[in-house]
Amino acid sequence: MLEVPGTWVPLVNLRGIYVLPGIPRLFRSMLEAHADRFAGPAHCQAELLTDMGEGDLAGRPRRGPRPAR
Repeated sequence: MLEVPGTWVPLVNLRGIYVLPGIPRLFRSMLEAHADRFAGPAHCQAELLTDMGEGDLAGRPRRGPRPAR
């Protein structure tokens, strides 16, 4: 987890996958604070919908995503 100045939400990196908040202001703050991590083309992009809180999700690593074919 990485701290983002001025926010109460950490930037979570789980095995190379970043978990970003859905709140636009927090999302922008995280991207701006760590812009160097998100430079260049994306290798894989996915959306995960869940009713779990972000902290609960970060605390329960499961198996990673399957590679695109």
